[in-house]
Amino acid sequence: MDNGAISVSKDNIFYFNAFPRDGIFEIDMHDHISNEHSIYSCSNKKSKHNLDSTFLWHCRLGHINKKRIEKLQRDGILKSIDNESFDVCVSCISGKMARKPYTHASERTNYLLGIIHSDVYGTFRTTSREGANYYVTFTDDFS
Repeated sequence: MDNGAISVSKDNIFYFNAFPRDGIFEIDMHDHISNEHSIYSCSNKKSKHNLDSTFLWHCRLGHINKKRIEKLQRDGILKSIDNESFDVCVSCISGKMARKPYTHASERTNYLLGIIHSDVYGTFRTTSREGANYYVTFTDDFS
């Protein structure tokens, strides 16, 4: 458009106008005609999340435990009154899981050069006289 606005449509269906404001485009939802059959339909309704829920504060405060939240409530710092269960916090449950021990039996050898372990180290800031920045180690498992 002449004023720098963009009209968004697809397959001759108008969706919205976007106007430039402070370097970004703002979508004008006042004259929005909703198309319920479109995947591009959008809404300007506000979400109805409880911003003072105990579980939300649990997440905001780094997944603190229930005792700490109850103390914050007693001290009057936290105003939430709903005591939702923290048994459903997926992040807390995942964080408390322990890895299974590595059960692979280590192989040993009974003769010289049966198993060789190697490692590469580098890069070094200072190069060697030959121009190398790495070194390699080889360790015989038997000796």
